[in-house]
Amino acid sequence: MDLVAATMGPISIPLMPGMPPWFKRSGPTAAIASWAAGLTVWAYVKWIVESTDTAMVVGVPLVTSLVLYVAIGLLKPENREDSDALVDSLGSDPEAERATATV
Repeated sequence: MDLVAATMGPISIPLMPGMPPWFKRSGPTAAIASWAAGLTVWAYVKWIVESTDTAMVVGVPLVTSLVLYVAIGLLKPENREDSDALVDSLGSDPEAERATATV
């Protein structure tokens, strides 16, 4: 349980909000920094503070990761045209559009 909490919590922050257009500013720097900070905070809470409270062991790294992901995205935006085009294309299917155009 502890290893899952250590990895899945901080990793889920860049994965889940990483695709919606609201977080297009947050790039790989924000993702890696938030994951590393979440893992570091988990190790601190687990081994230095020696907390056995599940909410503390899971919640504090998760919140740390979320705050850093959003803050780094706001302070150091990484807008790139190719990644913006990829995110914008998720709402459409070019093959389906071509198929209806030829019919």
